[in-house]
Amino acid sequence: KFMEPLSFQKMGAVEHIVLQPTPFCNLDCVYCYLPNRSSTKKMSIETAVLTMQRVFESGKAAEVLHIRWHAGEPLTVPIKFYREAIAEIRKITPSGIRIYHSMQTNGTLLNQTWCDFFKEENIQLGVSLDGPAFLHDRVRVTRRGKGTHEKVMQAIDLLKQNEIPFEVIAVIR
Repeated sequence: KFMEPLSFQKMGAVEHIVLQPTPFCNLDCVYCYLPNRSSTKKMSIETAVLTMQRVFESGKAAEVLHIRWHAGEPLTVPIKFYREAIAEIRKITPSGIRIYHSMQTNGTLLNQTWCDFFKEENIQLGVSLDGPAFLHDRVRVTRRGKGTHEKVMQAIDLLKQNEIPFEVIAVIR
């Protein structure tokens, strides 16, 4: 028996949207399944806005909507892109809908400028950390094969110094 095509009429409220600003990642994790992670292509502001416009037009956007910038490494895309995308999305967001932005990062590119931006825009953060160094450094490596645990821990320290809350996700193998 075939499944019926998904229609907006049968869907519940849309609470989460994942936007991939780029397929590019500065790491070469052993288990990564994403294709084109060497591609430096970037999502256009227009695509991000059109995506959100379609969600709003559907009438299915939840009153609280989470946009997660994820896949590839979001911090390889300049802050200017996010400032513009967030501003444009804000312009088209219907009254009565609150949007929260978040990013999932490997942490290796995090610096004070990013922390300032996260605080300005109240962006929630997820950091990818696959356990202690002896586990993490076996799988989360640079394109030259070097472990990244120390760099990620420095990023976490910076987030703590800036009082930026964050979540951690881990791949357990």
